[in-house]
Amino acid sequence: MSNLADPIKEKTGTAATLDLRDSRWLTFSRSLITQNIRASYLIVLDSILLILARYITESLSSTWNPTWSFKENPSIIILLVGINISIFLTNGLYKSGKHRRNYPAIFKSISISSLIILLVAFLYFPQALVARSTFLLFWAFSFFFVSFGRYISNLIIIQCNKANLFLHSVFLIVDPQNASMVIDLIRGCAYYKFCGWDEITALSLENIDNTITRLRAIGVSEVYIHANPLADPMYVYWKLQHAGITLYLLPGELKPVFREVELSYIHSIPCFRLNAPSIEGISFLLKRVLDFLGAAAFLVLLSPIYLFLSIIIS
Repeated sequence: MSNLADPIKEKTGTAATLDLRDSRWLTFSRSLITQNIRASYLIVLDSILLILARYITESLSSTWNPTWSFKENPSIIILLVGINISIFLTNGLYKSGKHRRNYPAIFKSISISSLIILLVAFLYFPQALVARSTFLLFWAFSFFFVSFGRYISNLIIIQCNKANLFLHSVFLIVDPQNASMVIDLIRGCAYYKFCGWDEITALSLENIDNTITRLRAIGVSEVYIHANPLADPMYVYWKLQHAGITLYLLPGELKPVFREVELSYIHSIPCFRLNAPSIEGISFLLKRVLDFLGAAAFLVLLSPIYLFLSIIIS
């Protein structure tokens, strides 16, 4: 395996290493462009569906105050949609992958935004509150329309992936003895277009510029590297970033982890954290019973607050 030289040193007999801060051309990450387009589409879709939910709610209800009426005060929709979209962004519902179809998070986000809207109405428009049934109807329609829109969008994305549309072009740098296993792993992702692989020597000081030129020529947006150890990974990262290519470093052992892990850092060194179960030595059924009892107790404790808000609204 070839070692990468120090990026700030000169190699004997060759020109000095290019300063990575010296941009010869303006480049954009291909994967970032795709993610931004997808996020923008979801933001526009959610906004339209929230407006539709508001319009249908007003059409079905006859107890609207003019201050909160979309038909009589169209500017109020900016506040309503803005709060919802802001909560969605905070909860990461516009990230790629499973985040866009995280329906429990959508339910929580819409509930939080509805409570915020209710609080704003109580503090700043105490004489313009709406009926309780109208408030609950808008909350239910918002969750249903947004969830249905995300579900249909996910089906459309799956069909586009099957038709080889909007795929992430991926290239693999791997040791030959592990190539077949890692290639099968990459090809198992429906949203990836596998563009080929090369040995780790492609990242040597003599070859890395030619490798990046080849990756740009075939339109690669992401590079997966499986090498243990990889010399000077930050140098490789900066070179790929300079070309607008996203870098992924695969772990040494490709074995699935059947627990949810968290990425943390110890003195800038990444490590994975696997949390121990809260209850040990007890059957899973008993744990579910305790979860249910805890949730029920939580609702009972909050019921006076919800009752107080419902009385104010009505």
